[in-house]
Amino acid sequence: MKKAKILIAEDQVMIAKTIESELMTSGYEVLATVFSSEDAVCEAGKNKPDLIMMDIKLSGEMDGIQAAEQIRTKYDIPIVFVTTYDDPAILERAKPTNPEGFIQMPFKSREIERTIEIALHQREIKEKLKSSTERLNNTQKIFHPGNWEWNIVTNELHWSDEIYRMFGLTPQQFSATYDAFLDMVHPDDREMDVAVIQRGAEHGESWDIEHRLICDDRTEKWVHAIGKAIKDDNGKVIELLGTVQDITKEKLIDLELEQSSRRFKAMFESITDAIVYADPERKIRMVNQAAIKLFGYEEDELQGNLTKMLYASYDEFKQQGIKHYNPNSKNETSTKVITYKCKNGNEFPGETLGVAVKSSAGEVLGYLGIIRDITERTLMESELESYRETLESQIEKRTSELVKARNDAERANKAKSEFLSSMSHELRTPLNAILGFGQMLELDESELSDIQNTNVKEILDAGHHLLNLINEVLNLAQIEAGKLEINMEKVNFTKVLQECMKLMSISIEGRNIEVIDNVSDHHYFINADFMRLKQIFLNLISNAVKYNKESGRLIFDSRLINNHRVRICVTDTGAGLTEEEVSRLFNPFERLNAEENIEGTGIGLTITKHLGQLMDLGIGVESTPGKGSTFWVELELVL
Repeated sequence: MKKAKILIAEDQVMIAKTIESELMTSGYEVLATVFSSEDAVCEAGKNKPDLIMMDIKLSGEMDGIQAAEQIRTKYDIPIVFVTTYDDPAILERAKPTNPEGFIQMPFKSREIERTIEIALHQREIKEKLKSSTERLNNTQKIFHPGNWEWNIVTNELHWSDEIYRMFGLTPQQFSATYDAFLDMVHPDDREMDVAVIQRGAEHGESWDIEHRLICDDRTEKWVHAIGKAIKDDNGKVIELLGTVQDITKEKLIDLELEQSSRRFKAMFESITDAIVYADPERKIRMVNQAAIKLFGYEEDELQGNLTKMLYASYDEFKQQGIKHYNPNSKNETSTKVITYKCKNGNEFPGETLGVAVKSSAGEVLGYLGIIRDITERTLMESELESYRETLESQIEKRTSELVKARNDAERANKAKSEFLSSMSHELRTPLNAILGFGQMLELDESELSDIQNTNVKEILDAGHHLLNLINEVLNLAQIEAGKLEINMEKVNFTKVLQECMKLMSISIEGRNIEVIDNVSDHHYFINADFMRLKQIFLNLISNAVKYNKESGRLIFDSRLINNHRVRICVTDTGAGLTEEEVSRLFNPFERLNAEENIEGTGIGLTITKHLGQLMDLGIGVESTPGKGSTFWVELELVL
């Protein structure tokens, strides 16, 4: 073992030599011998000896006691006083320096060695205690536990620094007493703290509790407190020891987890679909009330059992395991209809959403199944399918009947049109003969009486009306039979309008109609059949004159729809039409306001519409009762 290094501070040379000789004989290393207090302080700071042999009556401005005080304060080196005096006053004065020993001259053999060894051993114990205290303080700073001691006999209470820090206090601010501590305990927890401490003090019981503290800044903290009693040889409790650890963060996390758990439980139970959670081995670990109600089991009957008890078929259970309960499977979510079985044996189809529950590392923690009984839906779907098949059959049958009826109607209409078209000569020949004889009678007007002339006029009027009707019927028949030829060409619409106005001029003048032409000056070139386009506008202008009021207005306007089409409008100031009348306007033989004795066949607009379709023209009408009507035709421009 390595011997200690000693500094000798002695102003008497003989005594110093004696001490040095004894030390070297005992195997110690003498660093130096100094003869004044100032040199002792200087050498102590310079060489840091393991121990100093200090003469109490050392020469210099300071004596040995004063030098020892400085060395203790600055360097904390162990000191053994050497003195030839047995003066109690001097020894009492030296005690505050906490010397490790006293040697009185003359000393006995090996007395110095024993004193030094005891002094060094005491210093070693103090160093270990200091190191242990520092480690304890460091540990408390890291893990934040504080410790306390309460001497019941003396009523002395000691707190570690960590407890003060925990409570947000300093020893200068707060006097550590039992009553002061109780004042800091939360009022709701105070009774519990008093009870456990009282049982510890009276019966020696230990305790391990959690309670709240109200700190000086009024914040609330949770602490974990552990306490135990220390008894004397007679079994009487003399001291209580304990630790306190701040667990506020952990407690708040626990409380939040508890609230989160309650929220999850409430949400879990509020879901109307059955929910079954199973571990990776497919053992049931959690179910909601909807699942208990659906399957008819109690919760403890399901807990820990394999999910196969819920399947109607073991093969289905096995198949689902292969598909979804394989840890290597990539199917994390799936939806399927599975047949389940209740406790009473009833089976039902369940639409099941399966979800693999995984950790953040991707490890499968379990499987969640959300099950909905779709018995009613399945029955409804089956009924709907039956209805659909019946309806499809009925629709197919009705469609076949309608197609047959349409084909029959088309054949009848075609036969009618072909008949009318082929009978045009037979219909016109006798009518022409009647008109011819009527015109001959009209030439002999002077030889006929007034009554006879009136009769001849009625014959001619009726004949011309019948001829117009036959011509339009035959015209319509030709269109419907597909025998009317259309020759599309570039047409100057201004020319069409001018020819129409020439033909209608007598009728227009006869009713004193004012004509406003806002179209002719544009000279639109149209892609159309000239004769058929003229026929369309003759019909529209004729109607605008016939159904106009006396001294009314006939207005022609135009509006470009886009770069390729133009809308030509023919507007009158007549009585106008209702929506119901407009809906019937293009029906064949539909004569509106026939009671007003306005001449017409009732098929002019029908022919107009058909001619428009043959030339890909848009035709329509807008009308306001009491204000008049506007018929419009959309034409294709030729640029």
